[in-house]
Amino acid sequence: LVSGDNPFDKVIKPKPTKHRKVTPYMTREELSALLNAITHPMWYVYFYLLAHTGARRGEALAARWQDIDFASATWHICRTITVGVGNVQYYSTPKTYTSDRTIDLDPDLVRVLREYRSKQKVQSVEGLVFCTAKGGMLSVTKPYAYLNRTIRRNNLKHVSPHSFRHTHCSMLFEAGWTIKDVQERLGHRDMQTTMNIYLH
Repeated sequence: LVSGDNPFDKVIKPKPTKHRKVTPYMTREELSALLNAITHPMWYVYFYLLAHTGARRGEALAARWQDIDFASATWHICRTITVGVGNVQYYSTPKTYTSDRTIDLDPDLVRVLREYRSKQKVQSVEGLVFCTAKGGMLSVTKPYAYLNRTIRRNNLKHVSPHSFRHTHCSMLFEAGWTIKDVQERLGHRDMQTTMNIYLH
């Protein structure tokens, strides 16, 4: 070493690890309070659907009535809304190959969907369950905006649309579902993703 050199000057410092922000989930009481605070009929059904299926935000926005079989009480989740170049939205296949799935709907959700469909004022040409005032595709930012306004007005716990997915997941585990069954219902490609939510 040359006199005056500091050997630590040549050490490559490791970069700090970025931790993913943990998505908060809700207790049954918190979920009930939030749903009761939602006054808009369409958004009530939208978030009720998320809470009872664990679907992703874009999967629910892309849902069509033809994807829902009331006779068998199932929903075929076969597409989602994706944001592309220039923030242009378009319909695409679900996130992963395991995300294209058919899931069971509980009786309460079937009842809520039936009632909403019978009273739906705007009929979408595409048959969308949730649509704009003109029957078109909703922006993927709309759920965040409406949810945030509702939370602020009612001084409720701050959550995001994705929190409904985690909440549904936690309730499935609470009900005794296996990790494999939860993985298939949520459309996770690998079991580790499901395990991470379980551990959380």
